[in-house]
Amino acid sequence: MEDSLLGWTVGPSRRGKNGLYLSSREGIRSPQVGIAYSEAQGLPRIAIVGDSFTFGLEVPFKSTWGKKLEEEFPFAIQVLNFGVDGYGVDQAYLRYHRDVRPWHPDVVILGFINHDLIRTMVVYPFVSLPEWALRFSKPRVTLAGGRLELLTTSVQTPETLFSANSVAELPHIEYTPNYDREAWEYKWFHRSYLVRLILGCIPRWSDPSPHESDDNIAAVNTEILGAFASEAIADGTIPYIVYFPDREDFAGRKRSGRDLVLSALRQKQLQHEDLTPCMHRVDYHDLLIEGNYHYSPKGNAVAAECLIQLLRNGFARKT
Repeated sequence: MEDSLLGWTVGPSRRGKNGLYLSSREGIRSPQVGIAYSEAQGLPRIAIVGDSFTFGLEVPFKSTWGKKLEEEFPFAIQVLNFGVDGYGVDQAYLRYHRDVRPWHPDVVILGFINHDLIRTMVVYPFVSLPEWALRFSKPRVTLAGGRLELLTTSVQTPETLFSANSVAELPHIEYTPNYDREAWEYKWFHRSYLVRLILGCIPRWSDPSPHESDDNIAAVNTEILGAFASEAIADGTIPYIVYFPDREDFAGRKRSGRDLVLSALRQKQLQHEDLTPCMHRVDYHDLLIEGNYHYSPKGNAVAAECLIQLLRNGFARKT
């Protein structure tokens, strides 16, 4: 569903494709359409916010790590799944700030994967991530004088986006990765199919934007995660920043974004957890859906197991 702050979100009382994804009245992933989580009172609450790994894409609700966490926890709790497919760290934080805080959860988990760090830097997914075919824009957070600044306070609707005469007219287009103005400008010789075919075969190397550097990506995301933790603590909520490994992590590939951010979190003494070592005790082929990027039911169950001891310690401190 289109959202004026977040770009897109989970709509209330919705049924997704093939009936696999259902949401509550509050726009939270649920086992049935239109249930009201707010009616359940008295249980300790854990809110989880993040991307498709948190949402539990490609698996039924009962197999998500959030639901497994609720079922396997040593005492009765309520887990509220605020995950949204495709979110960057910035959107996860903004969803926490607007949608999660009113619930006053005892614990909140902000989960992210390596690619979320890049998504944070995106304004227009159809420019930076054309394979997604997303017709929305999203908010963009920058650092100005060491402080976070939200550039896009009201994201563009699809109608506004695609009624512009040129991509170059879109607000803050210079902040979105992979934007090459020349590549998007129409020239007279583009009328020739032959010329367009030849140009398409010639690789282009545009000057990298300073907004796309590893250091800047790490700095922006670290500040956002710090703001999330500070805000949660001020509200009396225990925050957990959790890194969820993907196929590249399990294969041992170098992840400069992850390493820089986790190092910065350690330096700032912000509580966080990298689930890679814990989950890697299981053959990663069993953790992932075959031929897919996301966790299998087994992978979700293992992620929940890895989180339980961490969260038990958190509740012990709170009580």
